[in-house]
Amino acid sequence: MKNFESFLAPQLNDFIVYRESLGYNTGASRASLLVFDRYLRQTNADWDSFLPFYFLEMRANLEMEPSGVNHVFSSVRVFFNFLLRREYVVDNPLQDIPPLKENTIRLSKRSASIRNEGLLEIRTSPSLHPIAFDTRLRSTL
Repeated sequence: MKNFESFLAPQLNDFIVYRESLGYNTGASRASLLVFDRYLRQTNADWDSFLPFYFLEMRANLEMEPSGVNHVFSSVRVFFNFLLRREYVVDNPLQDIPPLKENTIRLSKRSASIRNEGLLEIRTSPSLHPIAFDTRLRSTL
């Protein structure tokens, strides 16, 4: 089992122990909190870093599907509620950050292109084959 390594490691470990004492299976939450822990180390974060902008930036930098990002943020949000109850923080900086929309296709210049007279090609992930849609207007007569 991988250990937490950021400056929040003691609090993250206390949180996991607390959740387990309530009977929760902490495997998925722990995995999400390890993502958060790694991001804390990469950005050299400290207690003063925890502003909403920090988490918006984190959300933009996580290279995972929206559902994965939402799971990480859900776990971090619950963790900050724990920190709030233990009086480590005075508010939860994630309280007003909404989840990402899931199961939607986001188009960008590099993920979508119109080719062959109206054929729209969408690549939902670099590793997946593109999905093609015919965008030409068709007569219903």
